[in-house]
Amino acid sequence: ELIHKNLQRIDMDILRYIMRNPIVNRSIEYNDNRLALYCAQNGKCSITGKVLEIGRIECHHKLPSKDGGTDEYKNLIIVHIDIHKLIHSTDTNEITRLISKFNLNITQIEKLNKFRKKLQLELV
Repeated sequence: ELIHKNLQRIDMDILRYIMRNPIVNRSIEYNDNRLALYCAQNGKCSITGKVLEIGRIECHHKLPSKDGGTDEYKNLIIVHIDIHKLIHSTDTNEITRLISKFNLNITQIEKLNKFRKKLQLELV
């Protein structure tokens, strides 16, 4: 009952879209966890807390696959596509543009930097 009550806050059209459009060349586990995370995060970006829209949703590996990261639930987060770019960006102008676009506060920048650090990227 509690699970269904929490799902009432989820945009079911977006959830259905995610279900019907798995990421090609990704594992079943990755795609299942993508759905579960969307629900667990109430359809919001893990960094900004803003509601995500179709075409703007991406799944980020906390520990990159190249470093042994898996498609397990605990290694993934759902973020806005531009926040995902920001996590990975090394271009100073792009970083500045995206931080400004989202008007990130200190707490959000700290979350962002946690993921950038795992990628061994300069903190912002």
